[in-house]
Amino acid sequence: MLRAPETLNLGGIDGLYSWQGSLVAIQNGISPNRILRLDLDESGTSVESIAPLSVALPEFETPTFGAMVDNRLVYLAASHWDKVDENGLPLDPPLPAIPVLSSAVDEAENLVVGKEMLEQLKQQGRAVTPGG
Repeated sequence: MLRAPETLNLGGIDGLYSWQGSLVAIQNGISPNRILRLDLDESGTSVESIAPLSVALPEFETPTFGAMVDNRLVYLAASHWDKVDENGLPLDPPLPAIPVLSSAVDEAENLVVGKEMLEQLKQQGRAVTPGG
C-alpha cells in the first residue's frame, strides 16, 4: 500500500509508470484531469512530494494510456469513452482524432504534500479543494 497525505487525491488513476524512484500517474477519474509525478520517500512506500506535469489541458478528454520514453511520458489525451456505445461502436461517426501528448517528467516543479502544498497551489492561483 502506498501511503499518501489525506490532502492528495489518488483516485482515478488510469495509468501508473515507474520513473527513477518516482511514480508518474495519469488521473482521469477526478477533476481536473491531470498527469502527476509522485516522488517517493527512500523506502518507496510513501509519497514525499508531487510535481504536476499537465493539468486540465484543453486537449484532455479523459486522458489515458501512456509510455515512458526517456524522461517523457507520452500519452493519449482522450479516450472517447463518452463517444462509443457498450459495444465500442461510435455513437456519432466518425470519431475525432485523439491527440497524443508528452510531458517532461524531469522538468516539473516539486510541491511538498500536505498543508504546505495547498498553500503553494493557492499562491500560484490554482483552484484547490482538499482531496482533489
